[in-house]
Amino acid sequence: MVYNEKELGQALKQNELEITVDMDSKAGKAVVKIKATGAVAWGVCAVALTTAIGIAIANITTAGTTNAIPGASVVYLTGEIFGIGAATTILGGFPVALSAVIIGVAGGGIGALNKLRKYKMQKSGNKIILTRK
Repeated sequence: MVYNEKELGQALKQNELEITVDMDSKAGKAVVKIKATGAVAWGVCAVALTTAIGIAIANITTAGTTNAIPGASVVYLTGEIFGIGAATTILGGFPVALSAVIIGVAGGGIGALNKLRKYKMQKSGNKIILTRK
């Protein structure tokens, strides 16, 4: 059972055949919203999230190293605000957009969220069962 966005991102990265998500968790709420987003809206959202996820991953991998880019925190904040802002509008709120970024970072990039959209979703009691097609 997956209880948070990081666990969901890792499960997607590992190409799990079936992922069970706690419906009451932030990850569960994000899954429902991400899966419910139409194809055209998702295309716009994915572009915005790609920026936010890429910058977050770059910031994480260079944090505390001499490879950090001078002024990276300004670039990071600008990219995050752009990506989160557009995704917030499309996904219906900041918490879901932030969850999407966390899932993407844990899953290795925007591809994790695109994979998630391809899983078949089934609700069962207090859980969501995602099955890879």
